[in-house]
Amino acid sequence: MLPEGEGDGRGLSPFSGDVEHRIRLNRLERAAGAGTAHAQAVGSDDCYVTHFRELAQKLEMAIALTYLERWDPRPRNTVSLIDRHGRIVLT
Repeated sequence: MLPEGEGDGRGLSPFSGDVEHRIRLNRLERAAGAGTAHAQAVGSDDCYVTHFRELAQKLEMAIALTYLERWDPRPRNTVSLIDRHGRIVLT
């Protein structure tokens, strides 16, 4: 569950739509013990990463984004540097 006011229009949140839904779903899966690292991992083209690429471009601001990246043979912790134009310049 998100903190009061976050994501419901009463507070500031960088999350919206699909991204917020995915975050809530992942939290519920973890709480129920149903989620695994493989199920929770995202790719660099998923909506979570795309959202922050669009946000960086809109705000004209670089963003360092951390996430659990889908990788073979198992997911890995990743940080991607997104430039002010929304391009991933370093992972």
